[in-house]
Amino acid sequence: MVMQMYLPFCGIAISNAQLFAASRKEYERSRALLEVVNDLFEEQTDLEKIVKKIMHRAQTLLKCERCSVLLLEDIESPVVKFTKSFELMSPKCSADAENSFKESMEKSSYSDWLINNSVAELVASTGLPVNISDAYQDPRFDAEIAKLRSKE
Repeated sequence: MVMQMYLPFCGIAISNAQLFAASRKEYERSRALLEVVNDLFEEQTDLEKIVKKIMHRAQTLLKCERCSVLLLEDIESPVVKFTKSFELMSPKCSADAENSFKESMEKSSYSDWLINNSVAELVASTGLPVNISDAYQDPRFDAEIAKLRSKE
């Protein structure tokens, strides 16, 4: 009898806890996006600093191991060519986690060369995002190039 009286209250408490957790998660996302906007206004003169800050915040928000930003040479061109590349690896991707993360934040993999990356080409040509849970299982991902870049 007593349990039957408390059961509805337990259900309400669980529901409220779930709502609180969801609102907390949304608050953290909104806060991270606001920090990105703030960073954009603070670093308007240095593209490299802006991109690195955005990548760091995106990586934290999305909880991903690696993050890459590739800049198109000419957005109007039918041929997809990238001129600049920025990469950021989390500590999970490196044996020497702290040094790797610090290095990648201080010196992104910034290069003026044509990048052959079919996933990036697909995103650039369609304008649609691609989310790959395991890049090494995706046939569009070039694992050999990723291994070479990881050793830089």
